[in-house]
This record gives sequence, structure tokens and C-alpha cells, in this order.
Amino acid sequence: MFKSLRLKIGKYFLNKQIEYFTRERRMTNMDDAQSIGIIYDALDQESFDIINNFIEVLKRSGKYVQVLGFVPAKRFEQDYFLKLDIHLFKYSDLNWYYKPSKQCIDDFVARDFDVLLNLSLRDEFPTQYISAISKSKLKVGKDSVDNQKILDMLITVDAEIGLKDFIRTIRHYLSMINRKDNSNYEE
Repeated sequence: MFKSLRLKIGKYFLNKQIEYFTRERRMTNMDDAQSIGIIYDALDQESFDIINNFIEVLKRSGKYVQVLGFVPAKRFEQDYFLKLDIHLFKYSDLNWYYKPSKQCIDDFVARDFDVLLNLSLRDEFPTQYISAISKSKLKVGKDSVDNQKILDMLITVDAEIGLKDFIRTIRHYLSMINRKDNSNYEE
């Protein structure tokens, strides 16, 4: 009960904050995006490896990539999470109403990414909070009631989808936005 009250208070403060929040919005495809921010649930070694591989693919195509991972625990149990490209935060980095509070988070939300990918498959308030206050031009993630207020592009997926398939689906839809090659379309 106390947790749900804290969450309601957090959502109240977030709604107040985004009420006056402004940012430049722009639909951008993956090819044209120069900078990409990624938020994900750092649940285990598998999700870490999938995100790490995705980062490498994006960097090889010349993208600037910054990543925030939310570890739903009070402390990090595994040292495999330690990587320079990925900043992690955990429950102890949240205030009493679950607002993330850490310098790497402040730096992340202040950055004007071309695309922000919220790759969290679970509806976690801390990752939603970061998505909501991010200055990114295009915010993309899983379709959910809470995400409808904060993301620009919602991807509806099955509840059983894995992270790898979710990334593949997002990349597919982002590749269709503002395509320069419209040769497949007839007038």
C-alpha cells in the first residue's frame, strides 16, 4: 500500500513537470539519426549482451549512442554490468517517490538525442520518468497506458516478446519513417 501511494505521488509530480515541458519534436528514421539514447531494464546477462550487441551495431553505422540501464534491485549483484558505454541505476538511486536521481541520469535527459529508444518491456516508473523528461526529438517504446502520454511512437507487441525481437521490430518501423528511397511506392 505504501509503495502504491509513493508511485501515485511520483506520477503526480511527473505530470506536473511535463505539463510545462517543451522540446523540439521531429520524426527521424534510423539511417538519418546521428544520436541515439537507449533506456532498458538491465535484468540479467542476456539483456545486457543483447543491448551491448545493439550498441556495437549502431556505433559501426556512425551513431553516437548513450545507454541507461535500470537494475531493479538495491545493489548490483553481477560485475558483468560494468561497461563504460552503459550507465546503470538502481532502486537506491531513486528518491522516495521513485524519481531517478543520479548525475548520469541528469546528463542523459539533458541530451538532445535524435531518437530515444525506451527498450523496457516492463512498465517501470523510473524508465518512464526518464523518457518523459528527455529532450529527445523522437521517443519510441512499447505501447502501454502510461507510455501513451510520454512517447511519440508506440510499438504494440505481444506480452511474450523478447528484447531482441522488440529491438528488431522498432528498427523495422523506424526504418520506414521519412524514407529517402520511395521507389517501392507508385503514384
